[in-house]
Amino acid sequence: MYNFETIKNWIHEQIAQPDCDRIQVRSWYKYAKECPKWSHLTYGHAPGFCKLAKLAGQEINEEYGGKDIIKLHFPGIWKHSVKIWETV
Repeated sequence: MYNFETIKNWIHEQIAQPDCDRIQVRSWYKYAKECPKWSHLTYGHAPGFCKLAKLAGQEINEEYGGKDIIKLHFPGIWKHSVKIWETV
């Protein structure tokens, strides 16, 4: 179904040509649900998908010399992750 590499490749594809609104504040799972490739995901997939997407995003940022590519291209997802940490 999905693994680290498929999610990482999908994020690269979304950077180049997004399927959804990247500014709307939401999780990786909710963003993915609106995209044709991942529309079949259920709520039970959310924790695992989000965890792998976060790790893939961190690796993508490292590939670009530590620049925050995810924040630049997915400001809504970045903002969502910041809001989660502010509540902890």
